[in-house]
Amino acid sequence: MSKDEFRVNKQAIIAVFLCLVIAGLAFANRRMDSRNKNENPVVTKGDQPTAIERRSFLGDEGEMLQAEGDKVYIDQSRVDGGNMHAFNYYSEKKKKTIYFFIVKASDDTYRVAANACEVCFDSLKGFKQIGNQIRCENCRVTYSKDQIALQKGGCNPRPIDKDAEIIDGQLVINIADIEKTADLF
Repeated sequence: MSKDEFRVNKQAIIAVFLCLVIAGLAFANRRMDSRNKNENPVVTKGDQPTAIERRSFLGDEGEMLQAEGDKVYIDQSRVDGGNMHAFNYYSEKKKKTIYFFIVKASDDTYRVAANACEVCFDSLKGFKQIGNQIRCENCRVTYSKDQIALQKGGCNPRPIDKDAEIIDGQLVINIADIEKTADLF
């Protein structure tokens, strides 16, 4: 390799490195801006500030479910048909509402996933069904219903249960499994 080729390669490597650094800084800044936008201003009572609360969930909240012991029960007939069905559960333990959805996959399993993912959760927009696809309402990435609750990480809806148990015509979901996704909300 000649000195000129080496110099050109070195400059290209430096240029790529600088682009990656700038992109990383822009991404970090965007995440910080997004987090700051998701917080309401501190509300004070006298001189004492109260806790900062996140703004409301913007996705499909669905129906609020109540626990029966350490589980929630949903009539199987309500979630048949292959459409996405949104629900939420207020966790006393986590002191927040957790949003999730259920969809029946083509293999007749009931997939339960958080209505948020590791990447876009700060947007509080959740997922929506478009035809046979489940779409992130923030970044617009789509997934087949058959992929739901199988993969964790990235923009995948965080799995809660990939094959919800059915007992006497009721889907049974463990509260502990739902609460594992509380950090997204």
